[in-house]
Amino acid sequence: MAIYKQAFRFGSGSVGQAAEVLGLSVEEHDAGLRELIRLGLVTAGRDDPDVVTVVPPEIAIVRVLERDRETLTRYRDTIAATSESLERIVERFLPLGPGPRLDLEFEVIEDLARVAEMLDMMTDLGRDEMLSMHPGPLPPEHLLREGLARDRRLGERGLSLRALYVKQLTTTPYVATYLRELISFGYEIRTTTTLPIRMIICDARRALIPLDPTHGQAGAIAIDGEVMVRSLVRVFEHCWQDSSPLAGSLNEQPANQLTEQEHTVLRLLAVGMKDEQIGRAIGVSVRTVSRTVSDLMRRLGVQSRFQAGVRAAQAGWVE
Repeated sequence: MAIYKQAFRFGSGSVGQAAEVLGLSVEEHDAGLRELIRLGLVTAGRDDPDVVTVVPPEIAIVRVLERDRETLTRYRDTIAATSESLERIVERFLPLGPGPRLDLEFEVIEDLARVAEMLDMMTDLGRDEMLSMHPGPLPPEHLLREGLARDRRLGERGLSLRALYVKQLTTTPYVATYLRELISFGYEIRTTTTLPIRMIICDARRALIPLDPTHGQAGAIAIDGEVMVRSLVRVFEHCWQDSSPLAGSLNEQPANQLTEQEHTVLRLLAVGMKDEQIGRAIGVSVRTVSRTVSDLMRRLGVQSRFQAGVRAAQAGWVE
């Protein structure tokens, strides 16, 4: 306070002169003066910073208190904002009781339309892998057909696709046809004698399981959380190891049971010929060619002539 007393006694004055009177070095005097300026007890001249003006004590006290009040308000606002952020973090990430918190969410879905929406969402969100397990009962044909669009989208995006079915389901013609479609989309399919539960798993993060395993139309439980879904993945992998690749999916009809005419029709289909061209090439009517093609498509389990040619080549029916 010696500097303030000196300045207050003489009013405005030079920093250098005040330093000489007090016996202080210029550096020592400057350090004290900077503190007085910070506190608002003196002000430096606009034209010459070396000349200071003393602020009366009553005014200086008001200024200091006002500045401290503003500082305190800023601190209080900062503390309030920090406290609010911490409360949100605690609510979101910390448990209500002892023990580690599980990042896990469940949704019970009884509306079948909502189940379909959830399947669409999982299809859109899938990035790496989709696993599915199908123990039965036999699904309605229209549900399988409706699901093909989702299956195709997954295949087009290059996900790893694996599906498990009980063997007895694959003996039903429309199921076998559906499975052939899945294989054409890139699915790897295996079969086994029994499976514990129907489930669909997306990226080891999301899963759908039946609300009532004995009643497939009762709805589903949607699970979002790696902690729980990891256990379901282990169940799937265990069943996968005990299963075998789907047999006869492409070649249920041995090639040696095809007639020579059927062989020729398939070969010409594979190169893209139309029925009229095939008829002229083998000397039969267009109606005969169409009937032969329809029968071959049925046996191959496909919906188009192009698919028939490709599938026959995959099955080894044509070279």
